[in-house]
Amino acid sequence: MPKGNPPLIDMFVYTIMNPAVKKPFIGAPYITFQRYLGCYQIAFETGVILGYAFRDRLLTFAKLFSEAGREKDATAFIKDIAQRVLNKVKEPKDFLVLGMSAEKSRIEIQYADKTEERINRQKFPPKSVFKQLQLAMFTGIGFGSSFPWLTEQLWRLQYEHAVDSQALERLKKAGLNIPDQPYEPVSLATRQAELHSMVEQYVSDARPDLLPCFQTQQ
Repeated sequence: MPKGNPPLIDMFVYTIMNPAVKKPFIGAPYITFQRYLGCYQIAFETGVILGYAFRDRLLTFAKLFSEAGREKDATAFIKDIAQRVLNKVKEPKDFLVLGMSAEKSRIEIQYADKTEERINRQKFPPKSVFKQLQLAMFTGIGFGSSFPWLTEQLWRLQYEHAVDSQALERLKKAGLNIPDQPYEPVSLATRQAELHSMVEQYVSDARPDLLPCFQTQQ
């Protein structure tokens, strides 16, 4: 990766994480527990759609976030993580269950001696959140590229129709910063195009040598 340009995944993670960082007048910056969960889920779902969108050129896509020459190793690793997550969940009903499965277990183990109330009051340093969001995105990329049919199914069920009030409340409890009114349905193609545009802009700045592989219009 040319000097001065962060890996693609880091760019996305900063974009997702930075709005959630609180900067008190006294003390170090932090992210609240609920905002962390919301960021984690967004990072995972963003990764899923990126993996889905670039599944047919995954090794080329991996050049944007892996060490040079290690693209095969990197893609094999993230696909293995995604497979293990799916094995654990087995039949996910939505991205929320799928994305939070591994992280929920990690949090429960790490904070086994704390009550739910104390866990909800936890404050995380941005540095540690950043690492977890990277993992969430890599897991998502592995999932979207490995299981395109399931990605389509879950997206259709979760986003291509109006969200009812119970589902909306469940998403808000999970920490997602969403409006009180149900959002409009969004097609997978629309979200895919949004992310593709961001990747294309990144490539034009950081890896112009790869731009022909990522341009929307060939």
